[in-house]
This record gives sequence, C-alpha cells and structure tokens, in this order.
Amino acid sequence: MPSAPALLAYRDGARVHAGTLPTEDELPAVEAKLSELCRAGPRPRAALRLLRTVDRYIMGWVTEEQALRRDAAERARPPFPDEALRDLPLLSEAADVLRMTDHDADFDYGLQATGCGC
Repeated sequence: MPSAPALLAYRDGARVHAGTLPTEDELPAVEAKLSELCRAGPRPRAALRLLRTVDRYIMGWVTEEQALRRDAAERARPPFPDEALRDLPLLSEAADVLRMTDHDADFDYGLQATGCGC
C-alpha cells in the first residue's frame, strides 16, 4: 500500500494505483502490517479492512490534492472570495478550511477524524 507522498510524486499516481491488489511479493509486507495492527487489538479481518479503508482514503486524498493543485495553477482569482461569502455566516466562519493549503495537516486531521488513530 503506497504512501501519499509516493503517489503525489507522479501525475495521476492514485488513479494508476486504484483497483490494484498486492502482488505475491508484497504479501509479506501486508502480513507485517496486519501483525502490527492485530497486536493493538483488532482481529485479522478487521485489521485488513482498516488497512483497505486507509488505502482508499489515501487514494481519494491524493486524487483531490492533485486536482486542487492543477486547478489553483489555472485559476485567475483566489477561491471563495470574501464577497461571495458575505451572506453565508457559517461558511464565512469556516472558510479558512476551504482555503487551506497545508495539505499534510488536513490529511492528518482526516485520519484522526476517522478514529483509526493512524
């Protein structure tokens, strides 16, 4: 299961990886990850589902981050200008989340929010 930085290093890295299963040579590494997770409590089936959930979270995250980077490079004005949020008090209060550029911190927040504590 590749890391987000590894996938971000290649254009459409997540799309290329999507839908793949570990190769026979990669199975010992998956077993090692399962072993580590199972020591923390979950049984093998639950641990493997957790690994798959995190893997899919990473795929989606990388796809979104790469699209945001391309979009930002092509955009003529900043996203969500203050005047567009004038009559939207709740969104105005939270608009910094939409403008966030610290993708790593946002990624980590998402993992914590899933409750997996990765």
